[in-house]
Amino acid sequence: MKTPSLFEFETQPVRILDEKDGETWFVAADVCRVLEIANPRNAYTRLEEDEKEVRTMDTLGGQQEMMIVNEAGLYNLLFSSRKPQAKRFKRWVTHDVLPSLRKTGSYSLSEKLTVNQQISMSKHRLGLVKELMRTRNRTVRDLLGIEITKLSTAMGLPVPDLETIGTVEPPQADLVADFWAALLQLDSKGIAYNHSKDSQLIALNMPHLVELFAANSIPTVISTEVTNALKHCIEPQFVGIKAVDSNIRKTTTKCWVFKKAARTHVQ
Repeated sequence: MKTPSLFEFETQPVRILDEKDGETWFVAADVCRVLEIANPRNAYTRLEEDEKEVRTMDTLGGQQEMMIVNEAGLYNLLFSSRKPQAKRFKRWVTHDVLPSLRKTGSYSLSEKLTVNQQISMSKHRLGLVKELMRTRNRTVRDLLGIEITKLSTAMGLPVPDLETIGTVEPPQADLVADFWAALLQLDSKGIAYNHSKDSQLIALNMPHLVELFAANSIPTVISTEVTNALKHCIEPQFVGIKAVDSNIRKTTTKCWVFKKAARTHVQ
């Protein structure tokens, strides 16, 4: 089966598969999130057998079994939602996505990038930013700035203040605040990143977070400065780097572990 392509409906990610037989499938969890269906499992059970399938798919957290729905299943889910975005979502699918897929074999609105493309470009952009932080050579800085600008524009991200990178070090408090704010953006999208099974702990695998930030176009750089600042984090309190029995990857994973404060909102 083809790897799903990641599209965006009103800033929310939606994974769609366009298969060789002309059948288009949608990841049901993404559709339910967009439509704000409170109980997706109940919604799935109401679908006819020929409207849904369960398949093993590669995700950022490893291989997982996921429910997917075809067009008929999608429309049935639409009928389950009374939210105003249901009508807009249906129009987006029927007027933009499906006609483009049937005409060209791909969805090219605004040159949408697949997850793998976003991750690859984000890693390259991060490497350029790190190099810009290290060098003081004006010619090299200008060349790096041109490439960072090109990548930022292609990914739909704001171009960073290139002149201050490497010359002005942001305060630790700002670095920590930006990091936790980025996690709140993942929370708002319903994306799992906490590997801990203990509800009082937050266990973060940094490579996993880099992938999640890239896949969701969250312009956050996990640099040495950021991780050094996190080691001094008090709320939530940093308790060490440990091997955790991950509830995302279902295997032991090296994580930065924090103890939640009573009023923290990070899950």
